[in-house]
Amino acid sequence: MTEHDTNTAGSLRQLLRPFLPQAKFAENIGVTQQTISLWLKAGKVPPNKVGLVSLKTGLPKHTLNPDFAAGDVGVEQNA
Repeated sequence: MTEHDTNTAGSLRQLLRPFLPQAKFAENIGVTQQTISLWLKAGKVPPNKVGLVSLKTGLPKHTLNPDFAAGDVGVEQNA
């Protein structure tokens, strides 16, 4: 993990802090606690879950996954 990855992971953890504990948040969005843990370690939510997490948290997509441009209104699959 690079320094950038560590900073990104910390940023995602800070953003999602109000929605934790992991187990409760995971249940709310239909994934496992282990999945949330992996996202936090990776520092981003995978593209197929960004829309759902954005909807549930009110956080912009680009803050959940930097691969999304600010203002991106693309539709993701909830697979």
